[in-house]
Amino acid sequence: DSHVFAGWLDDDYNKPATKATTITADWNPVYTITFDAAPGTFPNEASGVVKTVKVEKGKRIAVQGFERPTTFTDAQHVKYNFMGWANGDDPSILYVENGLDNLPIAKENMTLVAAWTTAPVFTVRFYEDETSTASYVSSVYENEHATKLTVDKMNPHPGYTFEGWFERDAEKSFDFEQVITSDVDLFAKWTKDSYTVNYVLNCSDECTNSNADEFTVDGMPLSNPEWDEKHRFLGWYADAEFKDKKTSIPSGLTDGITLYAEWETITYDITYRAGAYGT
Repeated sequence: DSHVFAGWLDDDYNKPATKATTITADWNPVYTITFDAAPGTFPNEASGVVKTVKVEKGKRIAVQGFERPTTFTDAQHVKYNFMGWANGDDPSILYVENGLDNLPIAKENMTLVAAWTTAPVFTVRFYEDETSTASYVSSVYENEHATKLTVDKMNPHPGYTFEGWFERDAEKSFDFEQVITSDVDLFAKWTKDSYTVNYVLNCSDECTNSNADEFTVDGMPLSNPEWDEKHRFLGWYADAEFKDKKTSIPSGLTDGITLYAEWETITYDITYRAGAYGT
């Protein structure tokens, strides 16, 4: 597809509906980014094969769904190592910063070409999530230090705190002060943030609420509080006017929330009969 849904343009989208309203969708263009490994090749691919990815406007370009080229040997038997990607229109523009891929923001269709060097180079792959393709790849010369990929260059992870980079199954984070002598795969460790729920029960001290006081980005189901046989619980609301009803704390919420309990007093109809001698 040439466009992807980017959200709703109207401010009324996040407000309770009080009348018939038209809300307009916003769409972002999607660009085709071509990766060309010539004069080398992609792993297990024939010469001349290129790779393409689709990237939404404003998103940073990343290598997705394929392996980067590694080495090739020319006709004079000189071995070259892949060191990063360059601008296809001007290969002198190298998208590598401190050994890390620093690919540009997608603004148009474009081609990236492989940059090669004869110096010994090792690959440090950074995996932000449990995916088969690294989010970023660093090309590091032998016996030099890898540059740590920082949070500001990663994709946003709302509701999580970054704890560091770890080799697979390692208990200690990776030491970026050590020199690189081989390829390294590093995996990001994330912990879920906790957010507070403030409950306004609107009942006497006799009522009880078993819901947790904290939740994470996963959200949380809500159970009913209990009072007495004279009151019926009507629901939890995100506002004191009892308009925005909540049956759970939705996933994706990354801020604290106040919930208000609504009750009604149970009433009964009493019928009085005069009996045999009354009127």
